[in-house]
Parts: sequence; structure tokens; C-alpha cells
Amino acid sequence: MKIKLFSLIILSLTLAMAFPPPASSQDYYSGKTEIACYGEVYKILSASDFLYLSNKKNHLIDELRYKVGSNPVRYYTYATGMGTPADIDYDKYDEIVRKVFTDEEIEKYSRYGFIIIRYCVDTQTGRTLEVEFVSWYKKGVTGNPYNAIPIEKFYELEKLLKAEMVCSLSDELKKEKQSYGYTTTDLF
Repeated sequence: MKIKLFSLIILSLTLAMAFPPPASSQDYYSGKTEIACYGEVYKILSASDFLYLSNKKNHLIDELRYKVGSNPVRYYTYATGMGTPADIDYDKYDEIVRKVFTDEEIEKYSRYGFIIIRYCVDTQTGRTLEVEFVSWYKKGVTGNPYNAIPIEKFYELEKLLKAEMVCSLSDELKKEKQSYGYTTTDLF
């Protein structure tokens, strides 16, 4: 009897780890197109398998990057070539993320899929100008676990990235004279 009970407990724990429940029943984003936080307004796209958040003040992220001074204008696109991305200081990035998310939150949210942070970067200084957040869930994850992350967390992360993150600009990127630089990182 003890062996069967022990086996049942081990099986239950294994299944719980393999198929974790959604992060929370709280859902801040479904059914909304905007959400406000401390005077900032964020655009929302939320579906069964992704979440997209972007500050409404962002404008570069929605514009095609181009080569400054080119005639005719040369755009950096998937079709013409994306150009050289800026380089992230991953130690600084990790420090910033850990100011916003605890180790437990990082571990918990990592189980569900991933969140990509896309940056617009000043090509003269390397400073972060704009960020947006795009997430996808792993196959088999039900609900929208990232919808349980309060907007205050994304607001704080955006604020810190803009204030503290300076990307490295390679000589190649500088030669390309991009209207703005770009790069991406995984949040979880």
C-alpha cells in the first residue's frame, strides 16, 4: 500500500511539473485594446497563443528603418536585408530584469513559452528609445499565462531599459547609417 501511494504521489508531481497550471486566473489584457499605467497607455493584442504590448507613444517601431541620406531611399526589411543589429549587454539586461521579476517569477513564466523584447536603439549613442513585448506560448499551454503579469511590471521594465540599457554599436552598424537600430532579447 505504501509503495502504491508513493508511486501515485511521484506520478502526480511529475504530471504537475510537465503540465503546469496557468500562471493565474487574473487576466489583465484579454478583450482590451489598450491599458493605462502611470500616465502611459499601452496597445494590446491578445489571443489564445500570444500577447503583444507596446507603448502608444512608440512610433519608430512601426516605421520602416532606412539608410539616412540614401537616394533613392534604401529600407532595411526582411526582403532587402535587416541590417546589423545592435548588441545587448546581457549582464546589464539580466540586472534590469531582476529588478522587476523575482527568480520565482522568472522560473514560473519560463515554463509557458517566451516573451521577446524588441528594441529601437539610437544609432549614435546606443540608448534604448522604444521597446515592445511579444509573447508566444508553448504548445499545449492553455489559457494566457502571460496575461496574468500586471502592466506595472512591463511599465517598470520599459522604464528601466530606456534609462539604463545602452547597446553596443558595431562599426558595421554605424556604416549602414540606419535611421534607428534594432535588437531583440528573450525576457523568459
